[in-house]
This record gives sequence, structure tokens and C-alpha cells, in this order.
Amino acid sequence: AKRSGRLSENIEIRVPAYKDRKEIWESYLNKKNIEGINIESLVLSTEGFTGADINEAVNQACLYALFDNENKMKFEHLDKACEIILWGRGNDLDIKPNDLYRTAVHETGHAVLAMRYGIKVNRVTIIPRQGALGVTHILRDENKFSESFTGLKNRIAMLLGGIIAEKVMFGEYEAGGTGDLN
Repeated sequence: AKRSGRLSENIEIRVPAYKDRKEIWESYLNKKNIEGINIESLVLSTEGFTGADINEAVNQACLYALFDNENKMKFEHLDKACEIILWGRGNDLDIKPNDLYRTAVHETGHAVLAMRYGIKVNRVTIIPRQGALGVTHILRDENKFSESFTGLKNRIAMLLGGIIAEKVMFGEYEAGGTGDLN
């Protein structure tokens, strides 16, 4: 909201696009001792990351390498750091095996329909994070600024894939799955 007597301009600061994110990753990583790091994969899977997020991921990955007694930072260290920035640390919930199985079915439903409709899946996890029992992370085409009606229908189908899988496997779906459309 604008306040009288204040600047009348709204300044929008966007998160770095693909090209800029790639340059930021390269800038941070060229100062580090690294091994087996696929920058292209990092750039694609970190859409929405700011420069500060990338800096945090690199610093955190350095710590993971240190904890693993490695003298070089590896892709798995960066991958773990990025996952925590995206979704937070895993919760230590005491999840019953039946609930874990249901979550796996739900996330598999998302992944299967994503692949069916040509939506790229980056990862699927059933580690509870930030209010979700599982996550299916998809990759967008950042050079695409609009979506066809068919593309929207495919994305909605993928979002509904979790509760559809639950309905097929268990005859009903849990209320938690309805949050997929939010």
C-alpha cells in the first residue's frame, strides 16, 4: 500500500531468470573446490532462487562437504542444500507406515501424470516438510511466458494425480491432498 507523502513509485525486484541465475551460480562456484557439479541441472532446479538463496546453498553445501570429510564440494552437497532452501528441513514426525505408504501413492500419482503429459519431474520425496507429507517438484520451461489451454488442463490433471491415485488404490482420498490445488 502507498502512503501519502512517500515515494509514488513501486519498485519491483524480480528473482533472477535462467541466464542470470546461471551467471550467479558460476560466480559462486568458480571460487570453490568442486567435483562433478552440473551447473545446468542446478540452474533448472532452482527457479525462484535469489542471489542470496544461491549464496546460502553454496555455503551450506560447503558445510555438508566438510561434515562428510570431503575436500571437494560435490553435486549431492549442493542438491541437499537446495532442497532445504526449497522446502525446509525434514520434520521428525512419527508417521505411521500406512500414512507413509499413502503419501508415496499420492506423490507417485502426481509424478505418473506429470510424465504422461510431458511435464518434467525433478524429484519426488515423502519426507514431510513445511506442512506437506510429500512433494513432487516439477521443472517449468522458463522461456514460456504463457500457457495453452491444453497445457493448463495437463497441469491441473497432474495436480489432481495425487488424489486420483489415492482414490484408485484406497477407494477414497485424504483431505490433505486437496491442498494440491492451492
